[in-house]
Amino acid sequence: MDVKILILALAPLAIASCSPVTESVESVPANQEKDVAQHDHWKNLVVDRNFSGAIAVALNGKLTFSTAHGYADREARRLNTVETRFGLASTGKLLTSIAVMQLVETGQLNLDEPVGKYMPDYVDVTIREQATIRHLMKMQSGLGDIFTDEYDLQKRDLKTHADYLRLFERQPPAFPPGSDRAYSNAGYILLGRIIELVSGEDYYSYVRNHIFVPAGMEASGFSRDEPHSEPQAIGYRVEGLDGIAESPDQLAGRDLIANTNMFADRGTAAGGGFSTVLDFVKLDKALRNNVLISSRSLEQIFGKGFVSRTRGAGIAGGAPGASTRYRLLPNGYSMVAFGNLDLPSAPEIVSLIENSIDERDN
Repeated sequence: MDVKILILALAPLAIASCSPVTESVESVPANQEKDVAQHDHWKNLVVDRNFSGAIAVALNGKLTFSTAHGYADREARRLNTVETRFGLASTGKLLTSIAVMQLVETGQLNLDEPVGKYMPDYVDVTIREQATIRHLMKMQSGLGDIFTDEYDLQKRDLKTHADYLRLFERQPPAFPPGSDRAYSNAGYILLGRIIELVSGEDYYSYVRNHIFVPAGMEASGFSRDEPHSEPQAIGYRVEGLDGIAESPDQLAGRDLIANTNMFADRGTAAGGGFSTVLDFVKLDKALRNNVLISSRSLEQIFGKGFVSRTRGAGIAGGAPGASTRYRLLPNGYSMVAFGNLDLPSAPEIVSLIENSIDERDN
């Protein structure tokens, strides 16, 4: 099964069947005709491409626009709203990066220390002695994926990050740590376990206590079974397709089916949690205002260019039946899109909104 982060926005795509727009909220009054026209344009982008999900736009941490479209439950005809909880896929890795930098700030972690300093019993000697915390966070450790045949066999028994380590802890890295870069879910699982050992809290408690609570993210979590008043969207994958649909041709003649049996019961430090676009606006505000981490730590996650306001930054995620994108611009705008279909993708929608913001500013 191919489950990986989506870095680039995909070309405009559409998926068959009509879905109504269910909600549009403007928390900052649009006092100018330009604002009204822009918001109408964003709504039309969502409708015209039949995006199934929710979108929010913030300016300097304040919500300015949000809307939802499509069905959270196609069988029950339950609509998506801006308060619907969606699977985060790899966008959840941002939470792990924030946790790492919090522990760096408290002196409990050092980005340039090897894994063995915090896990002296890690099995593979190369990872233990040569892979640093920075290598893990930047996907330069040589560790690879976790979504293998072994994962499929064991996924219902994987309850903790220590359980997940069994999938890869004996595997040597694909390249010497620090010499290359390759997408790494395993590296983020290992970070999750190190966060636990260093903080004395399990990963889920740590994120809840040190990220969700101070940011006010009351609708976010890691399990479908967690008690929340906000409704959960069902993710729909393409039946008979191994991986994420990337073109309309892959949808032809195929049904959409729920993705609920594809993954373990709970997300991890590598992604798979749940949140709402409104909660991510709260996260955006907390990050921009240095509530969770300092600007120096934010630079380690998003780069010096973002902190100096010379370029944008962000993260995206994709899995069968889940598409997510969080994008921050140097002009203060941020965009969040969470979807429960492969196509059209959240990165595509966010890219179109970003282009319209750039056109207005120029």
